[in-house]
Amino acid sequence: MDDERLLSYLEDFITPERKARFIEVLEQRTKFITVAIEDVFQLHNTSAVIRSCEVFGIQEAHVIENRFGKRLDKNIAMGAQQWVDMHGYKNTTDCIQNLRQNGYKIVATTPKENACAVEDFNLSEKTALFLAPKKKDLAKKF
Repeated sequence: MDDERLLSYLEDFITPERKARFIEVLEQRTKFITVAIEDVFQLHNTSAVIRSCEVFGIQEAHVIENRFGKRLDKNIAMGAQQWVDMHGYKNTTDCIQNLRQNGYKIVATTPKENACAVEDFNLSEKTALFLAPKKKDLAKKF
């Protein structure tokens, strides 16, 4: 059974009000902003980022797992992994290439003093917020 037919079949089991609520929520989701997470050692941190994506309506998250493998704690994600489309990558280069091919400007987070402050950042184009380990120099990758 294809996705469209399955969805149509399942719609018979929910009330019209519930269906309207699903549509309302889905219409508020965004792919204009996405998040990329690289090599997060603490699995609760990745899970919390996925949960935050869901809360803020970010539809997609990109997870690079070249050192630690799949690191998601379903108890911390609290079901958000069911609603956020997660894309996994074996390395940073593949993730960046995919994001650029899909029209995203890559913005790396950094604690450096000369960086652009979040409140000064211009979100006028599709943006991927790239969260990476502190010690890694992402500038070389961009």
